[in-house]
Amino acid sequence: MEMLSMSCNKCGAPLEVPTGTNFVTCAFCKASLAIRTSGNAAYTEVLANIDRKTDEILEHVEALSKHVTKQVGTHWELCEISWRIGPKLGFLRSSLEFFAEASGPRGTYSVGVSWPVNYELQSIGQGNFIPKQTAEAEEALDALIDSLDAEHWKFYEQGQYWYQAKLRRRFK
Repeated sequence: MEMLSMSCNKCGAPLEVPTGTNFVTCAFCKASLAIRTSGNAAYTEVLANIDRKTDEILEHVEALSKHVTKQVGTHWELCEISWRIGPKLGFLRSSLEFFAEASGPRGTYSVGVSWPVNYELQSIGQGNFIPKQTAEAEEALDALIDSLDAEHWKFYEQGQYWYQAKLRRRFK
């Protein structure tokens, strides 16, 4: 077996390690060492130093991640689709409509409204209701989403209910 001669990077003691060894403990100072090679040269690095460097890199990555997250918030506008009671359709007949509201660096604002559809609701329990998924309602919602797509809004997340959608676009 071929041996490599090197010294402990912590205390300087001579070390003899088999070729291909990745880690060794110094017999004199008990330091945990990583064996490094570069071309024909071999040397040791104290693992505690590697841990410290790794921790420093992790801190830098976390700081960068926070910075990038803040920047992303300033470069995207987010849009959510919901519903509300719409205008009357004929005598005493209510309607509902889907609407898109955006938020971003400019604040919160309306970006679109569907045409009114028949007021049909379905219960989701505990006295709460959502629009019933009818062909008419789907058509109105699809038209709203198409108009948002024409304005460069892109779908990125489905909400809990059939009509809920989240879209986003780059802030200009």
